[in-house]
Amino acid sequence: MISLHSKETYKVFRSWNPDTIDAQALSWSPDGKWLVVIESAAQGHRILFYTADGHLFKAWTGPRPAADEKDIDCGAGVKTVEWSVDGRQLAVGDYSRRVTLLSTANFSEAMRLDHSTTIRPDGIHIWQEQLKATPSGLDRSYHLQTQVTCPPTSASSTPSPEAKSGIVSLAIDASGTLIASRCENLPTTVFIWDSSSKILKAVLIQHSPIAKVTWHPTINEVLVIRCEGDESKGIAYVWEPSWEEPKIVNFGTQLPEGKIMGKAVIRWLRASDSAYPALFFSDTHDCILASISEAGATDVDLPWKDAEEKAVDIYGQLEESPLVLVPAEKGKATARQIMDNEPTITTFGALGDMDDTFHFKR
Repeated sequence: MISLHSKETYKVFRSWNPDTIDAQALSWSPDGKWLVVIESAAQGHRILFYTADGHLFKAWTGPRPAADEKDIDCGAGVKTVEWSVDGRQLAVGDYSRRVTLLSTANFSEAMRLDHSTTIRPDGIHIWQEQLKATPSGLDRSYHLQTQVTCPPTSASSTPSPEAKSGIVSLAIDASGTLIASRCENLPTTVFIWDSSSKILKAVLIQHSPIAKVTWHPTINEVLVIRCEGDESKGIAYVWEPSWEEPKIVNFGTQLPEGKIMGKAVIRWLRASDSAYPALFFSDTHDCILASISEAGATDVDLPWKDAEEKAVDIYGQLEESPLVLVPAEKGKATARQIMDNEPTITTFGALGDMDDTFHFKR
């Protein structure tokens, strides 16, 4: 049963039993206009779209089959969904290598994204991470591939055909035009699609399996990637379409002896007054802010510049005496809370030199 509650009183103003056998999830659109109910993948493709007051608008029963697809109705259904920030699009991933983009105008198929295991560099930037052993450690860089490329695939030891298949994650940028997707059987590869021109724009192939991809919440078309393994604990890979190549930010080089203690957190810093994206990093001992600017930039508007000049903390408050402990206000997350809420990510990475496009603040 689904129940809708009043925001002020929490009283139920509508409840109903959805037309599903075993619903696995529900999700509100960011604009609050639509509620989607997702049927269990074992029951095939089925998503129910309800209006904000709980009335059924449409039932979506799967994508249009391709010419070479047979018995699509007999396969597993929806695995993951992701809304665009403006609520105008819904990306749907299933247990194949396909993503279906639905328009909320009528919830019909607007675009289909097929993930191939063979990628041709025809108008597509294919960036592959390369590792080189140096006396100081591993040097990481991106190389632009000019030949047909086959990303590494995962080998499954389990007999289930669904153990390593399907779309494992989807993310839509702040502009609503770029979509980042990952296939479970291509664990080191991120596909970046342009929904406005309906093309594959770029592919990033990492050395290690990818743990998480996140678009900047306010700046368009800026993506950060984190990978699995202890060596990549403090490394962030940042992509933006206008850059000559993706950037690799190694926070470990800013710490004593390059050691990261405990669980590491890397996430975007919301700084609305800065034109450059900034990252927040923390482990159990240190917190670091990193601003990512264009190569050769001299007058960089650092997000924390005003705080340094006015002696205010990250919440805009005046600095207190170091001998006076001020309790955190309700609703403001501490670094410890951020770390506790962050999913555990194990990572493979390396130490690398920083160029002048990164500005750090400990």
